[in-house]
Amino acid sequence: GTSPDLHRTIYADGAVIEYDRAAHALKATLPGGGTAEVTAPGGITATTQGAAQITAAGGATITAPLTRLVGNLEITGTIVMGSGGGGGSIGTIYGSLQQIGGDFMTDGNVAADQDVTAQTISLTGHVHDGVQPGSSQTGVPAA
Repeated sequence: GTSPDLHRTIYADGAVIEYDRAAHALKATLPGGGTAEVTAPGGITATTQGAAQITAAGGATITAPLTRLVGNLEITGTIVMGSGGGGGSIGTIYGSLQQIGGDFMTDGNVAADQDVTAQTISLTGHVHDGVQPGSSQTGVPAA
């Protein structure tokens, strides 16, 4: 390297591993098509005081019996919940208020254990004036 604090190893295929002890920075660069794998039966922990970024042009997959995200979550894209084949399983979200900014569409049923409110009209508590019994479609929602 160009600095006495930089330790660099360049391999015959073009792979480079370097550590800069002054900057406390570790870098590994693999030649085109190269892959990296870490196997750690005891677990892996990555800790940073700064931001962490993963860029995966081919997508990313996490396979685990439980994936837990602690903190706020912001998603800028499409969320697909289900079995991966287009249906069959149930996606569940627990907690307090879940807010979706924008339109929401489902190709299945919507079920609620409590009330559903559109603006100020309650689905379970609103009444209609002038409704006649039977199959007539009369009356308008009460204000």
